[in-house]
Amino acid sequence: MRAYDTDAKAGRTEGVENTMFDTGDVGVFLGLDVGKTAHHGNGLTPAGKRLGSYCASSS
Repeated sequence: MRAYDTDAKAGRTEGVENTMFDTGDVGVFLGLDVGKTAHHGNGLTPAGKRLGSYCASSS
């Protein structure tokens, strides 16, 4: 294992079973998908209104 690797595993929830996040101060939620050939992003308001969408080629 490299020095900067962790032992985290996908789906691991130890210690976060009852964790809640306060999103009251959040104005925009961003969703990002960084793929090998294209990147895609979305912005949403807390009410779920779509603010915009962006798609770009990574080449």
